[in-house]
Amino acid sequence: MDPTEQILSAARQAKAGEWGVLSTGEQLAAAFVLNRADWLKEAGYTMAEALARLGSWVPYISDAAELLDCEG
Repeated sequence: MDPTEQILSAARQAKAGEWGVLSTGEQLAAAFVLNRADWLKEAGYTMAEALARLGSWVPYISDAAELLDCEG
């Protein structure tokens, strides 16, 4: 699965309340896609720490957010 699809899938799951089944990286990415800074804090990460943890996924977050927004 490409990174955008993996992030999008994680965001869909998080949005549906399935936060706990996601990996830490998926949780952090979903928090950014869904604009949920409170979820980052809940996971124990600052924004800077989360971005560092996401590493190579960072460029795909905005694409995933845009696709999710188009879904409604």
